[in-house]
Amino acid sequence: MRDLLHVLGEKPLIPGVEKRLETVVGCSPTLIHSRGGLQVLNTFMKTGLPTEIPTVAVDAIFRSIRRLTGGLNPVLAWAPPITLGVQLKLTLEDRQLLPDDPHRRRMVTLRALPTFQGTNSYDIVKVILEEDTAETSMYFGKCLAFLRDSNMIHYVLLHWFTRQEPATGFNIISNVPSFKLGHMKQALSYSVVPVDCILNGAVLLPGPPPKIGTVPQPDACYWALLSPREHESYKLSFQ
Repeated sequence: MRDLLHVLGEKPLIPGVEKRLETVVGCSPTLIHSRGGLQVLNTFMKTGLPTEIPTVAVDAIFRSIRRLTGGLNPVLAWAPPITLGVQLKLTLEDRQLLPDDPHRRRMVTLRALPTFQGTNSYDIVKVILEEDTAETSMYFGKCLAFLRDSNMIHYVLLHWFTRQEPATGFNIISNVPSFKLGHMKQALSYSVVPVDCILNGAVLLPGPPPKIGTVPQPDACYWALLSPREHESYKLSFQ
């Protein structure tokens, strides 16, 4: 996954973030049945993905999956059949709380739905990926679907976010990092990673870039709300 992001020129959100090698105590990941039920992913027939995903994106996603699962030593070595859903229940850690805080581990439900109770429900997550140096780095991804193979290993299909300020990392006006979704037609804009890579959820607010004289384009960019620690760590990666 890291190599694919580097091809896009995507710098990690936070280089050197601590590894999460231990398993979070809590419920095992569970696909939640939605009204349409769970689907079976067929990479040959290109079927099984949520119908809300545009056709051009579907083609790119299946190209990405074929790349990840191809070859003698595939990056993605899952065991078909692959079951797909749009909601996943799992346990995540709130790393802003102390390690012994009883509320540090929480059961949450991630969704990949156009709307849920009247609001946009394509959740955004931070994921950690291992680098060649054995360190780990963090990236943003938009959840498009959740998958489970025959070994009961769960995965998430992500649409990656890319930086809009490649040189400095921060918008010159707001001093906030801004991102945009990878090109819908490009296979490198998508990846499937194990849910164990999910660090926690993320807040990216959609909005037009604040440039004088430009026509606002809703959802053209997303502004990342980072904690003070994340903000400082992200800044160091550009120095």
